[in-house]
Amino acid sequence: MSQRGFTLLEVLISLAIFTIIGVATVKQISQIQETKNMTARELDTYNALRTALAVLRSDLQQAFHVRYDDLGTDNKAAVTSSQEAPHTVFDGRKKELIFTSLSHRNFYREKRECEQTEISYFLLKRDGEDSPSLMKRESTIIDSNLYEGGPIYTILDRVANLEFAYWNPKSGKWVDNWNSDGGEFRDIFPMAVRVKLALFRDGRPNLEVETEFKIVNPNNEAYLLEF
Repeated sequence: MSQRGFTLLEVLISLAIFTIIGVATVKQISQIQETKNMTARELDTYNALRTALAVLRSDLQQAFHVRYDDLGTDNKAAVTSSQEAPHTVFDGRKKELIFTSLSHRNFYREKRECEQTEISYFLLKRDGEDSPSLMKRESTIIDSNLYEGGPIYTILDRVANLEFAYWNPKSGKWVDNWNSDGGEFRDIFPMAVRVKLALFRDGRPNLEVETEFKIVNPNNEAYLLEF
């Protein structure tokens, strides 16, 4: 019977083969883990975007408009003469949106709050951040200053672009600005709002989305009841 063992060359060749297999296995595991992490980040991005759009949709669909004729004599006189007075508003710009809504929810019995609220959406680049975030301001009191007051929340991070547009049924076109306090849209809310959002993604093209939200009751026409 032969008692011959492995030669040094055979041992070295075997070690080289095992090393190649080991390196390939580690590389494959690393690639799988990186793919898993990338997929998780993508899911987080899509979930964050979907949540932000759901908040926007809820607020816009419940946009709250009280016509000047229903404000009362004193408030109507103040608003029509451009004086400060509590009233509803829709001030839509290309990069910012301020409006009144019925979307507030009171989860605390001891708080005396209703569903009426002032809302602002805008971009803000915070200290230490590389990109701006979509912010929401909400005030539970509709007062004479519709542009300030209430806490500010972060709705969505890493925003590359934000654009609003507003449907004008008279022209049949989208417009970049809409102000219910003056001009051709005085005392009028838009029928719908178009939102364009783009998010930064690591090593990949920006995630872009465009959608439209209908305002359920813009309340632009007077309704008379006949008995």
